[in-house]
Amino acid sequence: MKALKNIVGEKWATNDPAHLIAYADDPFPLAERQMPTYVVLPGSAEELVEIVRFADKARIPAVVRGNGGSVFGFVFTPGIVIDVNRMKKIQLDPDNWTAVIEPGVTSFELQKAAAEQGYRVNTAEPAATVCGNIVCTGLFSTWANVYGVGADHIVDMTFVDRHGTVFS
Repeated sequence: MKALKNIVGEKWATNDPAHLIAYADDPFPLAERQMPTYVVLPGSAEELVEIVRFADKARIPAVVRGNGGSVFGFVFTPGIVIDVNRMKKIQLDPDNWTAVIEPGVTSFELQKAAAEQGYRVNTAEPAATVCGNIVCTGLFSTWANVYGVGADHIVDMTFVDRHGTVFS
């Protein structure tokens, strides 16, 4: 716990069962509840990498959680849940029709930022994290029948593997 708090700060890592229980379930009907040992919320890509490297070195399983709406049961672990909800930066570049976003950005937040500049974004349901939805389903959404599947709209993504190696 001390090592995780050293990475993200005192209030952004916990092993309090009152908090952990919120990370033990999701909408997937076939997955059983699984209580994690730790929950940590990185505020930057650098913190996320440090957490993954720590988990790998300590041999603690870790999963990344977006907005907690997984319908596949992939956000459970007995180890560390890495909640990316603090990673919300959005940089819009209307001249090049692009946006650079962090993994905690939801479709609603991206759509709101784009609308403020007079644009719309082809993205998933409002509560879905954009990056998580792209990785899991190729940006399949309830609007895919009209706008198509959006994974082809991605120029680049940066990933962190389970050992903490960063790649695009």
